[in-house]
Amino acid sequence: MNQLREEVIAREIFTQEAVKLGLQNTEDYKQQMELARQSVLIRQLFTKQQELLKPSEADIKAEYDKVANENKGNEYRASHILVETEAQAKDVIAQLGKGAKFEELAKKLSKDPGSGANGGDLDWATATTFVKPFSEAMVALKKGEVSTAPVQTQ
Repeated sequence: MNQLREEVIAREIFTQEAVKLGLQNTEDYKQQMELARQSVLIRQLFTKQQELLKPSEADIKAEYDKVANENKGNEYRASHILVETEAQAKDVIAQLGKGAKFEELAKKLSKDPGSGANGGDLDWATATTFVKPFSEAMVALKKGEVSTAPVQTQ
């Protein structure tokens, strides 16, 4: 408690000395005060907006139900090999048809830096996570199947 009191006293002494020197009239002081004023106002605005926009339990449940219905609970473990041209895609499909390993082709040929290094693995996700052409092709396949036609995604 003594330390707190001493700090308050020291701050007041320093403040009085700064006022005596007229530092409150300097341009630097005025700029710093304006920045502090703006920061306080912005914080208050955000706090007020958070209070006004706080969702009700009904809003939260409605959003949850909407997302759950859109995704229908199905998750897929998808993989892909991203190439630049349709001809390259057809070549990849032909190689897979001849027994080439998907993961090896993905590591070697995929232009997707994230999944390519992981053998084309896109991990688990719902169909709505992907662009529509990819999602449609993916959900039409059975587990372990590979598309026999190129899918344009970009």
